[in-house]
Amino acid sequence: MEKNNTPLPESLGSLLKSIGPGFLLAGAAVGVSHLVQATRAGADYGFILIWVLVLACISKYPFLEFGPRFAAGTGRHLISGYKRLGKFSYWTYVLLTIGSMFIIQAAVTIVTAGLAERLFNFGLSPFLWSLIILISCIALLLIGKYPGLDKSMKVIVSVLTLATLAAVLMAFGAKHHRKSYGN
Repeated sequence: MEKNNTPLPESLGSLLKSIGPGFLLAGAAVGVSHLVQATRAGADYGFILIWVLVLACISKYPFLEFGPRFAAGTGRHLISGYKRLGKFSYWTYVLLTIGSMFIIQAAVTIVTAGLAERLFNFGLSPFLWSLIILISCIALLLIGKYPGLDKSMKVIVSVLTLATLAAVLMAFGAKHHRKSYGN
């Protein structure tokens, strides 16, 4: 059996620093479809659409697994990898990215604005919430750069994880409560 020579982190700070890229990947991989549409589909259809979830995970896995491995192994960004594959791969990537980035950005921003409007109830319109969110994100990236993004993603993904666990526990508690009272 091969021995793992990876040193153990000495403190919580070094542990968080070592898992930072994983938090960024998790934050990037979780989007509007995961937070809103998947949960709604689960509520509406139960487990009948589980095959779609499995198919989505299988089709996304190679990109989420080998993209970061390429970058870590070569020290180059993923776009250079597409360039090495040839013009067709590179331009397909560029066109798909440009063709979808505005739609994805708009969808994520408006859903986040809708959530903020419901959560905070300050009487602001979705347009104003969208503007606040976009300005905040741009400021975070301009001022904090990568370390600011890294720290904020650690907080966001941690809060989302805890909220998801709390929701699951409450759902099981409500189900058990209904069963015990015969409802």
